[in-house]
Amino acid sequence: MREAGNPSQEKNMTTYNTATEAIDRSVSHNEIVHVEFSSIMFIGLICECEDNVEARAGMVDLWGTTDAGDDWRVQMTGCPAGCA
Repeated sequence: MREAGNPSQEKNMTTYNTATEAIDRSVSHNEIVHVEFSSIMFIGLICECEDNVEARAGMVDLWGTTDAGDDWRVQMTGCPAGCA
């Protein structure tokens, strides 16, 4: 998967309001989507990730497979300590 939404790679970072939007983007563009931490987004992604979570230094990497069998991956930055 290529990376998208990473501010160091793109000047116009796309904002996703829901976990579903971020997952849909990851699937439709076959890319890792980067989002800033929000509790609502985090809860939505946790519900979808099938326990595929890796946390490290303020970032959480979440991934899974949709009901249709498509892989997705979202990296969330700005996470408070202990959020995963």
